[in-house]
Amino acid sequence: MVEIELTTDPSSSGSCSAVNNPLFGSGMHPKLLEACRMSNCGLLDYLCDHLVGPDILEDKTPYGNNALHLAATLGHGTFARKLWLREPSLLTSQNNDGETPLITALMTGNKSMAKALIAAASSMELPDHDLERLAGNRMCLMLEMVDTCGQNVLHHALRNMPDQDLVLHILDKVCQHQDTATLLSRKVSNYGESPMNIACRRGYSDVVEKLLEIPGSSDEGPRNTTAMHTAVLARQTGEDSSFT
Repeated sequence: MVEIELTTDPSSSGSCSAVNNPLFGSGMHPKLLEACRMSNCGLLDYLCDHLVGPDILEDKTPYGNNALHLAATLGHGTFARKLWLREPSLLTSQNNDGETPLITALMTGNKSMAKALIAAASSMELPDHDLERLAGNRMCLMLEMVDTCGQNVLHHALRNMPDQDLVLHILDKVCQHQDTATLLSRKVSNYGESPMNIACRRGYSDVVEKLLEIPGSSDEGPRNTTAMHTAVLARQTGEDSSFT
C-alpha cells in the first residue's frame, strides 16, 4: 500500500491538479470521515442506519472525493465493499479532477482494489432507464469515464501498474462490449497519448496485440508520433525489451 499523507493530496499521486488538495476536510460529516480513516464498518452502519441516514454517503470532501474514493486511496477493501453495496452510484462518482474511485485505486497502484471495483461494477445494473446498454453496463460506464486530463482507466493502469496484467484484465472484461472497447482504445489524453502509445513505450506487447484487435484503436503519441515511433525509440534506448 502506498504511504499517504492524510492532510494533502500530493500531485505525485498522479492527479493532474496543480493544487495540493486536502484528501480529508470539511464538507464530509466528521464521523463518516473518521469511519473512512479507520475503516470502521460498525461506525458506518451506525451512521447510515441510525444517526444520520443513508444520504450521508452523498457527502464529499471539498475536492469532490466521496467515501469510496477515500477507501480506495487507503486500500480499505472490506470498508469499500460495504460502501458500494450500500450505494452502487459511488462507483461512478467523479471528484473535482474527474477521477472515479477506480482511477484513484489505479493511481495508487493498488491492483487488488482495482480488480475488486471492476468486479463490483460488473455485477450491478444501472437503473431501468439506462438498460438499453448491454448487461454489465455499470462497469462499462465506470470504465469509459475520463479525468480532467483526458485519461481513462487504460492510461492510468498503463502508467501506474508494474506490469500489463491489469490492463489485459480490463480488455478481457470489455471484449463483449464493443462500444466500450472502442472508446477506451481510441481515447487520446490531453498529453497527446493513446493507450497503445503508452503500451509500446512500456514494452507491453500483449496489450498492443489486444488493442490492435479493436477496430478504431488509436496509436497516436505526443508531437505527432505514432506507436511505431515509440516502439523504435524504446528499442534504440534499451527501454523496451518486449518488442523485437
